[in-house]
Amino acid sequence: MKSDVYFINFKSINKSILNYIDKAFSSVKYSIKKDSLVACKVHFGEPGNTTYIRPVYIRRIVENILKAGGKPFLTDTNTLYKEGRSNAVDFINSAIYNGFGFDSVGAPIIISDGLKSNNKIYIETKDSKFFKKISIGGDIYFTDEIVVVSHVKGHIAASFGGAIKNISMGFATRATKQQMHGDVKPVNNYEKCRACGLCIKYCPADAIKIKSLKDIKNKISIIKDNEIEKKVAYFDYDKCIGCADCIAVCPYGALKILWNESTENFLKKMGEVTYYFLKELNKNILYINFITDITPNCDCMNFSEYPISPDIGILFSFDPVAIDKSSIDLIKEQAGVDPFKNYRPEIDYDIIFDYCEEKGIGNKNYDLINVL
Repeated sequence: MKSDVYFINFKSINKSILNYIDKAFSSVKYSIKKDSLVACKVHFGEPGNTTYIRPVYIRRIVENILKAGGKPFLTDTNTLYKEGRSNAVDFINSAIYNGFGFDSVGAPIIISDGLKSNNKIYIETKDSKFFKKISIGGDIYFTDEIVVVSHVKGHIAASFGGAIKNISMGFATRATKQQMHGDVKPVNNYEKCRACGLCIKYCPADAIKIKSLKDIKNKISIIKDNEIEKKVAYFDYDKCIGCADCIAVCPYGALKILWNESTENFLKKMGEVTYYFLKELNKNILYINFITDITPNCDCMNFSEYPISPDIGILFSFDPVAIDKSSIDLIKEQAGVDPFKNYRPEIDYDIIFDYCEEKGIGNKNYDLINVL
């Protein structure tokens, strides 16, 4: 059984791409319940980046959602790293700066995991190979319908980023992003720690206590004499479940963000998070991949690099695996080589396709249907 993937081939167009987007919506028979709240998941781009999906395309997608009877909003979740999108205020300002304001796209922006990534729903993962629990942005969880709009490009850790990455990273809270990127056992920088107690408030395992350095001096190699009475957050690793909530909420940067996961496990973790998110949401999700401005790295970069392939087109599907696999295949066919594997030969992105297909997320076999 193959999955349908609808293809707007830029080599074949003879009118505005916007008109073909309308036709693609009609071809995939996109339908929603009247007055449904529809999350349009997009990547707004880091300030300074210029190769994210053009807002005029997003506006046309919004218009088709409105035509179908939905009430769309643009959304994403806060970034793990602290640049222009790690809290909702900076994030919305960055999105507007990059052209995604209401006057440009016709839909409001809602950051799904809230002001400081504290609007979340926990998902139990009892049979997971990697997690005890993960968390998804609350507004993504409670929305009625979802359209995942992904910019196909390279990625520093995954080699390739498309719909699957847009789900796993884009639906996740900062804490679950950290879980995917590193082997999570919080390491406290006692010089930065101010014992504010916020990490304790968010710890679901009661694994953190406020103690003085003198009480834990046998667990620390060096303590200055004048700091012996200083209060700090102390972590009981026997209780810690590695959820990374504490790292995500620390306002002083005392808890180090970890980027130490192996490539293979990182790819499998993304697949596993995607599996649990889609299973929990249990929604009919439309995926749209833009194979344009295909750069070696993600739109999280604060600059844009030279494309590694010419623009190819836009894909529509209800299968995240099929749409990503067909994106890769079209890029390889256009370039005559695999530019992602040429750029990062040490990363085997096929791992995530095999893993996701095995988990029942989607199908690597597809029929490519031209939207004419």
